[in-house]
Formats: sequence, structure tokens, C-alpha cells
Amino acid sequence: MNQHNEWRPEDAHLYQPSARPAPGTGYGPMAPLPDSAYDVDAVDLDQDPPRRRTGRKILITVAAGVVALFALVLLLGYIGSTRPATVTVPAQAPVPTVPMPPVQVAPPAPQLAPGVFGDGIYEVGKGPGLIEPGKYHYSGGAAMAYWARARDTSGETSSIIANGMPNGPATITIKKTDNAVIFSGDATWQKVG
Repeated sequence: MNQHNEWRPEDAHLYQPSARPAPGTGYGPMAPLPDSAYDVDAVDLDQDPPRRRTGRKILITVAAGVVALFALVLLLGYIGSTRPATVTVPAQAPVPTVPMPPVQVAPPAPQLAPGVFGDGIYEVGKGPGLIEPGKYHYSGGAAMAYWARARDTSGETSSIIANGMPNGPATITIKKTDNAVIFSGDATWQKVG
């Protein structure tokens, strides 16, 4: 071939056909086969050539068998663990009934002093059970204290005008325009103005 990799008839002596391998070996030099060996009509195409098992094929077959066996063991273990357990409960003697002790009613919560309010929802106004507009003080110390000024006594969050959870002493102002006040927790609120 020349520098452009083109075949020229004058280079034919440089290329000689290689020898064919020996039949059945797949490699190595051998004597040329007769032309009848290459006759397509003489070859039985329906007959499979004999196959040899190599060490690698045997290893792959054994490995596939081991994997299949392992998968079968796992599947059987899973099936065995999903079966419902059968529990046998021994018969028990009937439990005798015991009369209930009489229910004791807790005493009513102590009444707070006038102008002092604890846990509850109070309507704003003047009179018994109502809370008057003005300033109310919480002195602190309760485990939880919550207050809210509200438009009504429904207890809905949409009715809240303002609210808070003080950690210590606090003072709030209840306005005449508020409809209700909500106190929650252990705190007591006393009117101071």
C-alpha cells in the first residue's frame, strides 16, 4: 500500500492469505482444506456443531444454581414469616362484678375576690359575671398564662382582636369596644385601673 492506504496491483505480493486453523481447534496453522470443504451445498446447516463445556461455563451454571437456591430459601423464609400466628387463649373464670363506689363531686372552685378574674370567657360590661373595661394586671409566677380580647364569646380564633402569653408580670387594657375577654391557665388578673 502507498502512503494514502490505496491498494495497488503491484503490492499484491505483499499480501498472502493466512493458513486456516485445524478443524475443531479454532486456532493454529494447518494444511489447506480441500475445496469441497467450502462447498455450501455439502454442509448440513440444520445440524448443530458439537458443543464442549468449558470450565467457565460450568462455573456459571453452578453459580446460577446457588443463586436460585438462595432466592428459594429467602422466599420460603418470607412466606413462613407472613403466616398469621395462631394463638390459643385458655378459658378464664368469669370476673366477679364489684359495685362502684359512689361518685364524689368536687367542691366548687373558690370564688375570687371582686375585680379578680381567673380561667374563663367573660363578656365585657358592668354587672354580675361581667368584666369591666379597664387595666388588668397579672403578677407572674403561674405555670401558664394566656389572655385574649375578642369580638364575641364563640372562642373561635377569627374572633380574637389581640392576645398574648406572658412569661412574667403583665398588664392588659380591656376596651369598651371589646365584646369578650378570654383568660386561660393558672394566672389571675386583677383590675388596677
